[in-house]
Amino acid sequence: TRIGRQELNAELLDDTPGALWNRTMIESTRIRPVDSATPIILPHFVRILVAVDPQKEMGEAAAETGIMVVGLDSRGHGYLLEDLSINASPEEWGRAAVIAYDEWEADKIVYEANQGGEMVASVLRSAAKKLKEDGLRSADFVPLKDVHATRGKYVRAEPISQLYEQGKVHHVGFFPELEDQLCEYTPDGNMGYSPDRMDALVWGFTELLIGSIDNQGLMDYYAQESKAISDRLAGKAVALPSSIVSLQGPPGINTAYGAQGDKYLLDERGLFNVKEVDVKALQEAGFQ
Repeated sequence: TRIGRQELNAELLDDTPGALWNRTMIESTRIRPVDSATPIILPHFVRILVAVDPQKEMGEAAAETGIMVVGLDSRGHGYLLEDLSINASPEEWGRAAVIAYDEWEADKIVYEANQGGEMVASVLRSAAKKLKEDGLRSADFVPLKDVHATRGKYVRAEPISQLYEQGKVHHVGFFPELEDQLCEYTPDGNMGYSPDRMDALVWGFTELLIGSIDNQGLMDYYAQESKAISDRLAGKAVALPSSIVSLQGPPGINTAYGAQGDKYLLDERGLFNVKEVDVKALQEAGFQ
């Protein structure tokens, strides 16, 4: 905990003025074990993603590849499940990301394409193929989605920070290195290092909780959300960014894929929880 880090490790953990996150904001929604003998009980997740932000320079001590596992529940709340960020070769971080995808039975891997572009996808595909050759997975295919930074870090991170403030994002356990980056990040971005863990977190939760943000960060997000609600009230079937619809599949079907490669699995009720954009196509394929 914050108190433990200060009392036991002699760390000074003050909030940074102007930072998008503060420690109280993170602490207030954290999911923690009651005691050492009681496991954390997680909700059912309708989607799980692995988000990758590749490190910018090989060999730099402070450079890391951010790898975050994030989940979405049926209420539209986001969960940080695991931080696997490492300073490693492309072969190593590609392997770590694909293993996380398999272990969490994730829907896809999203990766930042501004740094390396097709190279990042190639690393992840090669890792999947090598793991299959080693007998550690059954397929050499892994669903990927590239995301591009068209605006600065602050504009991208601001809507995610707002969701934390609204109590809609939860850290499952403790992630001190990541939380330090979040609580040190200010508009000037003058941290002395690249916050790759924060970047991966923002990519993951943007894909899960917000969807596409065209240009203006938080204000653009609220404009999109307001328009979607107005369209719904007017009788237009327009999806909110994170709308999820439950469908019943044809007999014998336990896996379905969306138009953008989203992987949908049966939940404990025997239903598929799918993005609204995929509903029509799945209905035409026999889903109800």
